[in-house]
Amino acid sequence: MKMTIGFLLLASVLWPCDPAFAQTSSERKLGSLRFEPYSYQFEGRTVEAELGRLVVRENRSKPNSNLIELAFTRLKSSATNPGPPTVYLDGGPGSSAIAIARYAEYMRAFMKLREVGDVILLDQRGVGLSRPNLTRISPESLPLNFFENEAEALRVIKARSRDAVDFFRAQGIDLAAYNSIESANDIEDLRKALGVAKVNLVGFSYGTHLGLAAIRYHGDHLNRVALMGTEGPNHTQKLPSTSQKAIENLSKLVAQDPTVGAKVPDLSGLLKRILDRLEKEPATVRITDRRANRPVDVRVGKFGLQIILMIDLGDTSDLPIFPA
Repeated sequence: MKMTIGFLLLASVLWPCDPAFAQTSSERKLGSLRFEPYSYQFEGRTVEAELGRLVVRENRSKPNSNLIELAFTRLKSSATNPGPPTVYLDGGPGSSAIAIARYAEYMRAFMKLREVGDVILLDQRGVGLSRPNLTRISPESLPLNFFENEAEALRVIKARSRDAVDFFRAQGIDLAAYNSIESANDIEDLRKALGVAKVNLVGFSYGTHLGLAAIRYHGDHLNRVALMGTEGPNHTQKLPSTSQKAIENLSKLVAQDPTVGAKVPDLSGLLKRILDRLEKEPATVRITDRRANRPVDVRVGKFGLQIILMIDLGDTSDLPIFPA
């Protein structure tokens, strides 16, 4: 699951909360839903959609909690008699379902789902076009020894996480309310606002974690649920043995491939030798610091390669890169 670490490893900009939203959110009515035109460009044509915004309570256990907005796009069904709408839950947590539809491979899947009912691409609370957006990435580049030294990497992650917590709490945001249970309740509030008896769910990566929470708390209002790369409620933190098993399975697939297997007959053994070598002598890799727009030499040790493997093992699109 590509979660906080993925954000921390990027060097990017800061998206603060929308001041206009902060000023007007308390004036909006709980449960209000509004739409505006929206569109996607897909394979040389325009796909018309709607951008919806639903007002929900930030923390449902507090009657005086802030009101926040959930954003989603709705692709209207092409069916004559459409069934229940399908809500797509993307991964991360932190990935925008609204934005990911701009990739053709995703839109092709969503267009097929339109054939049976409306498709709802939900930006989960704190994500994408939902407001507030809780993306905050340090304005400073990572230290050049981040991928070499585990102690230094943990120090940087902790410091930047504390900075982000302080930043959002200073704006009155209840960070404890950004969790899977509240997000599952968001799906139920969205169902009610749309006026439908049941919805379908399609979840990917962390979206499966959220989908399982929705089944637990609101299963009676779900029609069908499809989960890809399923992650259970207690499976976010992976044991080393879990990653090792994935590497061993991948190693078997590589060995069976007539082309790659001839060059990498034992991926597990090769990886162990490389990790042992990097533990003794880290490698130097030249990359471009995109913030400073200049080349820098980054030291990568055993710890750094293990982080990269851990992040990417759950993404099958990255697996062909590993043997290389």
